[in-house]
Amino acid sequence: MDGLGNLFSSIETRKSNFEVVLNRDEVLSKYDFNFDEEIVTDETLDYLKNQTFKIHSLSKNFYTDLGRIFKETQDKLSNNGDGVFRKWIESIGFKKSNVYNYINRYNFIASLEGVNKEKAEALPLKMSYEITKEIYPLEVKEKVLSGEIKKFEELKSLYKKKEVAVKYVSSALVSGELDDVLELLSEREARIRKSTDGSILENLRRIKKIIKEI
Repeated sequence: MDGLGNLFSSIETRKSNFEVVLNRDEVLSKYDFNFDEEIVTDETLDYLKNQTFKIHSLSKNFYTDLGRIFKETQDKLSNNGDGVFRKWIESIGFKKSNVYNYINRYNFIASLEGVNKEKAEALPLKMSYEITKEIYPLEVKEKVLSGEIKKFEELKSLYKKKEVAVKYVSSALVSGELDDVLELLSEREARIRKSTDGSILENLRRIKKIIKEI
């Protein structure tokens, strides 16, 4: 396991250019401290917030460094195809989905500059993984970084709305295409009525009925 030890030694010894000073209030604003019906005193709530900030501060550099190390290794092994990289990450005990979350998060942070890099580091891991997905346009990502969208649930609700919109638009497009087909079939029906073969006309009407029911 010496190789694995060397792999992660850089996490402790190397200063990352992603290292930023986090704003406590900004970090905590991204977390939900609503415990529903549970009775939590102000003292306990402050304690939990302090513990949350400690965990976030310690983990954010760790996961950023992980993402960088996996990205570097992936690039190094690119000539060998994706198979070697996948087998390697599994051999050292990581799930493929987690590794790609680390890489995507690292790439996202690396693409940012200045204050936006700090804001990205302030995001909870779950939210930072989600925002790297291609389904979210730049406008939504900017709203997350600016703090206009604070909670993971808010972000996911936008995704659901987008899903509905895509389905609606797709349905509308399909519906429009079917209307064009029906119009064409109606034109053909007028011509086929003059044909002596009644079975062709009957089949055509059956097809029109099926399309109308879609």
